[in-house]
Amino acid sequence: MKRYRQFEPLLISDFETSNWQHPEHNHNHYEIIYIKKGSGEHVINQVPSPYQEGDIFLLGPEEAHYFEIDVQTHFVYIKFTDLYLHKDGGSTKNYVQNLEYLIKSRETHLAGFKLSDNDQHTVALLFDVMISLKSDALRNEELIWMQILALSHILKRNMPELLPFGNRNKDMQAIFCYIHKNIYSPDQLRASIMGENFNFK
Repeated sequence: MKRYRQFEPLLISDFETSNWQHPEHNHNHYEIIYIKKGSGEHVINQVPSPYQEGDIFLLGPEEAHYFEIDVQTHFVYIKFTDLYLHKDGGSTKNYVQNLEYLIKSRETHLAGFKLSDNDQHTVALLFDVMISLKSDALRNEELIWMQILALSHILKRNMPELLPFGNRNKDMQAIFCYIHKNIYSPDQLRASIMGENFNFK
């Protein structure tokens, strides 16, 4: 399998195509992929997932993927390395934890993110800002980083296990995701608190 290697901490690409040119591949970095328009299928670890305008995918180095395009698609890629993720040390620790949580939630990598209409609008604007900054990414590095952190906050709050209480279920996936969310808050991992969150009697 082909493996793409990125040495720059951050790359942003923005392109439109009706013919996917890349074989199934993985990479040494993380990718946030935004579907600005178009539709088709995104195959991740040999699992097909339909995509359409407004969808977002997050991939880690362990994921192998490729696209099958039905309708000409406008892709926006945000590609970043571990070095970029941890570049600020502790100055944006709480926000970086949102991004780390998304990265650790492997089941979300396969399904993509389903956003509310309001959040879809906000996310589209965030990607437009990043596209406008990409021509001078070095000079605009801090501005791009702020957009990525804002995006990670929106994506995290739309994950199934973090939606209002009535939408939570008792399956193990939701429990594992809850643990990931609260890994930095041990008080929230006590049996009594988790039992209340998941309505365990």
